[in-house]
Amino acid sequence: GGGAGGNGRGMATKEAQDLLHAARARREKAEAELLIAYSEESDTRARLTGLGRLLGDALKGWRKDLEKTSVVQDESKKLTSCLWTLCSHRRQQNATKQQQLLLLQQQKKQQLQKQQQILQQQQHLQQQNQRQQQYLQQVSHLHLKQPQVKEDLMQRSLPPPTD
Repeated sequence: GGGAGGNGRGMATKEAQDLLHAARARREKAEAELLIAYSEESDTRARLTGLGRLLGDALKGWRKDLEKTSVVQDESKKLTSCLWTLCSHRRQQNATKQQQLLLLQQQKKQQLQKQQQILQQQQHLQQQNQRQQQYLQQVSHLHLKQPQVKEDLMQRSLPPPTD
């Protein structure tokens, strides 16, 4: 019976060695997996850090762009304001010029009317002068034999004498 007992002990030792070997293999595998996981974690950390830096740089760039954009918007507002001022000034100038032109046109019309009146008066005076001269010629052509007729005609054509 002793041989069988020794044999059982040998089996138990072999089972224990196998278990120990299997546990050691599992531990080594777990350590390897842990190393891989740690390596992946540090890679991920490095990637995250790099991405964080990129994002930070991008944000800085966006901030600068936003600042430039706001400067451009401010300048644009100023320019627009200046343009409005210029345009309204021009409109006022144009309105003033139009008023001045209208005034000048009215003055020219008035001058023309006055000139026409003067011309009409001159024509009227010329006609009167012509009539008077014709009359005087007719009177002077009358014979001296008819002094009374001549005198009557002279009195009619000339204004009465003032003393």
